[in-house]
Amino acid sequence: MRSLLTFVMRGRAHVITACAVCSVFSLVVFPLNYVSGALLGLATLRNGAFEGALVLLGSTVLGGAFMYAAIESFRPVALLALLSWTPLWVLALVLRQTRSQGAALAAGGLLVAAVVVAVRIILGDPIAWWTNVLEEIFSWLSLSSDWGPFIDRIAPLMTGVVAAGALLGLAVTLMLARWWHAVLDRPGGFGEEFRALRMPRHSGYAALVLAAVAWFADGWLSHLAYEWLMILVVLFGLQGIALVHYVVNRRNASVAWLAGLYVALAIMPEPASEVVLGLALAGLTDTWVDYRRRFGMGGNLPAGC
Repeated sequence: MRSLLTFVMRGRAHVITACAVCSVFSLVVFPLNYVSGALLGLATLRNGAFEGALVLLGSTVLGGAFMYAAIESFRPVALLALLSWTPLWVLALVLRQTRSQGAALAAGGLLVAAVVVAVRIILGDPIAWWTNVLEEIFSWLSLSSDWGPFIDRIAPLMTGVVAAGALLGLAVTLMLARWWHAVLDRPGGFGEEFRALRMPRHSGYAALVLAAVAWFADGWLSHLAYEWLMILVVLFGLQGIALVHYVVNRRNASVAWLAGLYVALAIMPEPASEVVLGLALAGLTDTWVDYRRRFGMGGNLPAGC
């Protein structure tokens, strides 16, 4: 891993080419989307805003050229640059300046929350829009009209679900970039940082306010509060996962505990919602209780990674 990353980071042209190639093949192997973003994040973390911007621009141009040669359209790479690479570049800058994964992820939450507002302004009625989209999808799949009640139930949730998924994708990509950064410059440092991950305290108060608004308000205000609350569930869920990693590391417990957690989250849909809720609640309460400090570990990240 280290030798491959060293080769890719030998120069700007290497990084740009790797990002562009991954962006093209991500149409076939979707996880390469995260790899391309992580390479951009790695370049930004190591070399700063200007170098990261050059990699972003160069990868967009070269990837667009590759894509146009393959399918006569550069739109997939343009969308990838707009929706994934550019936000990732911003989050990498925040992480580089603050050395705080919590601050960087909180910035990602703010970006996604702003996009949710923009979507509401552009679409006017997101629920109606999602209803039409889902009906077209189910019709294209030749499914019966019996899915109508199901569509009516999930259409109000779709904006929040997509926003939460987008934020999770950004978080995974940023952490992959930070892990690679640690592999190159400070082996083992990423684990220490992740186990110390905490959201800013004011995000906890925001979650309480949004929960109250979502519960007591009506109409678009309630829906917007619920969508923003889903974004915070992702952030606090990640903080909860960091807590689990800390406890396992602190007690020298078997990694089977972590394996069981990720299995439950990934391939066991029935308990997944309860697990996510539990992790989010643990992360939320940690903003005030600070479990790590109570167990003898401060929440600051180690410098130099």
